[in-house]
Amino acid sequence: RKPLRQPELADTLRLIADHGARAFYEGAPARAIAQEMREHGGLITEDDLARYRPVVSEPLHGGYRGFEVLTSPPASGGPTVLETLNLLEVADLASMGHNSAEALHWIAESCLQAFTDRLALLGDPSFVGAPWETLCSREYAVAQAASFAPHAVRSPSSALPTPIPRMNTTHVSAIDRWGNSASLTSTLLGGWGSGVTVPGTGVLLNNGMMWFDPVPGRPNSIAGGKKPLANMAPMLLLQDNRPLLSLGAMGGRRILNALPQIIANVVDYNMGMQAAISAPRIDCSTGIVQASSRISPNTILALQQIGHTVQVIEEDMLSFEFGSPVGVLNDGGVLRGGANLFYPAMAIAMT
Repeated sequence: RKPLRQPELADTLRLIADHGARAFYEGAPARAIAQEMREHGGLITEDDLARYRPVVSEPLHGGYRGFEVLTSPPASGGPTVLETLNLLEVADLASMGHNSAEALHWIAESCLQAFTDRLALLGDPSFVGAPWETLCSREYAVAQAASFAPHAVRSPSSALPTPIPRMNTTHVSAIDRWGNSASLTSTLLGGWGSGVTVPGTGVLLNNGMMWFDPVPGRPNSIAGGKKPLANMAPMLLLQDNRPLLSLGAMGGRRILNALPQIIANVVDYNMGMQAAISAPRIDCSTGIVQASSRISPNTILALQQIGHTVQVIEEDMLSFEFGSPVGVLNDGGVLRGGANLFYPAMAIAMT
C-alpha cells in the first residue's frame, strides 16, 4: 500500500489555519475556483465566494417522551426528524414490542407522513413560508396520527423521488468526560461530490445543486442565493438539561428514517448505543417499505397483509438502504459508542 498524498490540499488547509476562512473565500483558492468555473461553464464567481457568510443559528428544539431533542434548523433534515419523533410518540411503541408488525407499521406510517410533508411543503425559510413550526408541533402529530389505522395503510404506497444511493457524507458524534457534546455532519452530497478537484487547491467541489427540485414554482425549486433542502440532521438528546446522546448519520434521505428509529431503540426499548444502531430497521424514503432481511419473515408478511409494499434488503458492505449512523450514549456516567457494522464507521474512546 502507498500513502495518499495531497500536498495541494495540505497547502489550502494550512492557509486557512494560518489566516482564517476569509483567506479561502477571498484569496488564491477563491480565484482558482472562479477560474475553473469560467473555463468549464460553471456559475460561481469570485464575488459569490467573497460574499459568502456562514449562518450561525439556534438549534431546533423538540422532545421525545420527556427527553429534550436538539437538531439542525431548516432547511435541513431536522424538522422532518422532529415530525417523525412526534408521530412515534403518539403510540406506545414499548408495549407493541421491538420490530413487531404493529410497531413497524406505525413507524412506516409516521415516516411516510413526514416525507410527504417535507417534499410538498419545505424549503429555504428565507424564500418560502414553510410551516415547519406546525409540522414540528405535538398538536399536528396528534391530528395526523388520528388517521393511522392499526391494520391498514392510509393510502396505497406511491413512489417518492428516488434517493441518491451513495452519499459522500461524514458524521462525527462526541461527548467528553465533562459532558461537552457535539454532533457534526458534513457532506459533498453525491459520491466524490461533483467529481471535480480544483487545480492547485486539492479542493473537491460538491454537487449540491442536485438537492433542489428542478420543477419551478415549488418550495424547494432553484433560485439564486437559495439554500436547497438538505438531509443532514445532527442531533443531541438531553436528560435534565445534560447531554445523554449525540447522534447522526450519513446516507442522504435515509438519515431521516434511521435516526428516529435509533432514538426509539434507546428510549422505548432501553437499548445500549451499539445495539440501538445495529438493530435491523426499515426505510420509507422511496415511498415503499424497505426492510432489513434480519427482520422476521412473519413480520414482513404481516406488513404486506396490512397493505404495505415491502422490499426486503440483504444488508452487506455494498447495501446502503438504511443509512450509516454513529452515536455516543452517556450510560450512567459511562460513555458508550456505536457505529454501523455494515459500512466503514467506528467508535473510539480517547483518554
